[in-house]
Amino acid sequence: MAFLALLAKPAIAGLLKFVIGAGLTYFAAKPIIERWGSTPNNRAAEAGISNRDVYEYSRKSKKEKLDYLKEKSEEKNKELKEENEKLKEEIKKLEKRLLKETEEWKNETDPTEKAKKLATMEATQKELNDAKSQLNKNESIIKKNETDIAKLYDELSKGAEHLTEEQIKSKNNSPDLSSWLNWGIIAVAVIIAILIVKFIFSLFKKLGKGIEE
Repeated sequence: MAFLALLAKPAIAGLLKFVIGAGLTYFAAKPIIERWGSTPNNRAAEAGISNRDVYEYSRKSKKEKLDYLKEKSEEKNKELKEENEKLKEEIKKLEKRLLKETEEWKNETDPTEKAKKLATMEATQKELNDAKSQLNKNESIIKKNETDIAKLYDELSKGAEHLTEEQIKSKNNSPDLSSWLNWGIIAVAVIIAILIVKFIFSLFKKLGKGIEE
């Protein structure tokens, strides 16, 4: 009875609503963000980096870290580099073909044949441009991968020199504050928390009326 009377006071009720709502939001959003949201651990998993990798990396010397990152980057970029080698060979072949087609076009005197040879040259040039474009795109991705992997390892291992694997995992479970996905999860959790708080206090209100009667 005394507790329900206490809840009737606006200041107390408002404080309790805030505390309960905040608690519900936290416990609802936290496991969802850790499982499906954006956290350093989740970004690491996408990049193929385990807590064991971070644990080992955090205990290496500066030179060893550079060698380790180089090795990891090679693994990440292996397929792209293999594709680039094929593209380079293809570009050489296309350049030779285009040079030959250009000479043939220059030496052609028949207008109809000359037009056909020009169309062939243009098609080869397009193939060449596409191959060069893909090569440049791959090179950019390779450089980005190298930078991203280095940044991610440094972020994950920051302050982890004396932590266990479990402690490292816990440290890197904090949500990324710049992630719109995380804020969306929190917003849904807030709405759910508000509905639950309203239900709880409407129940208390009904109970209070029932006791008074």
